[in-house]
Amino acid sequence: MASGALIGESVRVGATLDPSHMNVLKIARADCGDESCGQPRTWTFIEFELPDDDAPAWADQLAGALQRELGW
Repeated sequence: MASGALIGESVRVGATLDPSHMNVLKIARADCGDESCGQPRTWTFIEFELPDDDAPAWADQLAGALQRELGW
C-alpha cells in the first residue's frame, strides 16, 4: 500500500483530480505557511493511501494538477 500527503493549496485552480482508488485517512488544516515566501498562511493537509499498482497513475495525475509556480 502506498501512502502520502497532499497539500491542497498546491493544486492548480481549475485542476481536477480523480482519486478513484484512494482512501483519505485524514484532512487537517494548519496556519503554518510562510506568507513572506509567497505561501498561503493556512494549509490543508490530505493524508491518503492507495494500492501500490495505482501509485504511478496517481503520481502522473497529480504532477499535471500541481501549480507551476509554488506547487509544494
